Amino acid sequence: MFKKKWISAIALVLVVTSFAGCDTGKEAVFSITSPLTDTETRSNIVKVEGTVSSTASSVEINGQSAWVDNGSFFAWVELEEGTNIVKGTAVIGGTKLDDSVTVTFTPNLTVFLDYPNGGTQVDYRVSPVTVNGRVTVPGASVTVNDSPVSVNTDGSFSTKVQLGEDGGTLEVIAVSGDDQDSLVYSVPLDDAGHVVFDPYTSGFLDYNGSVDFPDSVTVTRGDITVMNWTLLTGKSIDSPQVYYVTITGKENYSAGDKPLPSGLSVTPVPVDPVVYPNTEYSLAFIIEASADLTPGTYSLEASVFVQEGFRSSQRIVITVG
Repeated sequence: MFKKKWISAIALVLVVTSFAGCDTGKEAVFSITSPLTDTETRSNIVKVEGTVSSTASSVEINGQSAWVDNGSFFAWVELEEGTNIVKGTAVIGGTKLDDSVTVTFTPNLTVFLDYPNGGTQVDYRVSPVTVNGRVTVPGASVTVNDSPVSVNTDGSFSTKVQLGEDGGTLEVIAVSGDDQDSLVYSVPLDDAGHVVFDPYTSGFLDYNGSVDFPDSVTVTRGDITVMNWTLLTGKSIDSPQVYYVTITGKENYSAGDKPLPSGLSVTPVPVDPVVYPNTEYSLAFIIEASADLTPGTYSLEASVFVQEGFRSSQRIVITVG
């Protein structure tokens, strides 16, 4: 549980003795415990955690605020591709402490394939089907059904595959250094040799994104509660996109939206960040219940919308004690 106190935050271990405004003789501490400096990550959103003196009057991390309670802090930071220097400043007893950590973000290698839509005038039992796709690293090597294909400078590729009497399977594998990604589609044919697309049996839906919210959470009045959740973008987006989260009150599944009760706030963190394809994100809601909020059970609906991607909604029950 975190008492509400906005402070911006980050740091490597810094220990400074200060007698101005601090408890006499106590050391001023400003330290990141996660991530460590020189961390390499596949996610462009990282949670920064650490410790700071309880007498700190302000802490800043890349210009945003963090939550602080009893000498601990946390915040979420968006990274650019490549090496990032995350800078932080804390003011403790009139003393200003500056620090930074280095974090390197490398997106996951991802290969995409356009499902062959075929043509009603083409018999694919005798004519090859055209296979088009794209890989996020143009220098990657790509095979389709074990046959190498040429990759263009923009990452696109195209080849032809001969299917059997009933259709066949398309397996695409992309490799770049130690990174590898793949996908498999089933392509059935009807009696006339035309492609039959079924999203449920083709494997097409296996690569969609997903959201994992907790079904319920218990909070205490006067406290701040962190509710963690997971976003998996999959291949439902083919480029970095902004994602949005909306929170609405609900009486039950079938009822219409209504405002959350006064004294109960739910804030997604970070707010409207960019997310990458084929990436798993650990995100959170900050839930604040005021001291005068009536105890009981409250329902809300959390909806995730990824630009040009997927939508997902789930009901969450909040028990206030």
